[in-house]
Amino acid sequence: MEIQPQSTSSLIFKFFVFIGLFFILKKIYNFVSWIYKSFLLPPVDFKKEYGDGWAVITGGSDGIGFAFAEEFLKQNLKICIIARNEEKIKKVIEQLKEKYKNGNVKYIVWDFDKRYTNEEINELKNKFSSELNNDISILY
Repeated sequence: MEIQPQSTSSLIFKFFVFIGLFFILKKIYNFVSWIYKSFLLPPVDFKKEYGDGWAVITGGSDGIGFAFAEEFLKQNLKICIIARNEEKIKKVIEQLKEKYKNGNVKYIVWDFDKRYTNEEINELKNKFSSELNNDISILY
């Protein structure tokens, strides 16, 4: 029995089959990994992960910032919301305090779009020092 060498086209075909299988398996792995991370992985315990300091949230008066504020309060973190509209942030703070009665919530009015003087920036630093004791664990 004589072994015949494989043709070049047969080797090229097997090479492309191998490459195709590799990419299919990679896509399957990515999909399964996404399923695990999105639905099966236990939620992050922020207090354990980052400590007992303040979670400072910029733009927390609505949208994703508000959602983060709620999530941090659910996990019993102290939060400080920074927003530019004082009336709006006061309403949001009332809602959060009503919903999370044991929550420790503060706010600072600050507009990141505005240009500030050095004195005004120092005022903000002093607010962080006096209000939060410079104990910030999370900055979002």
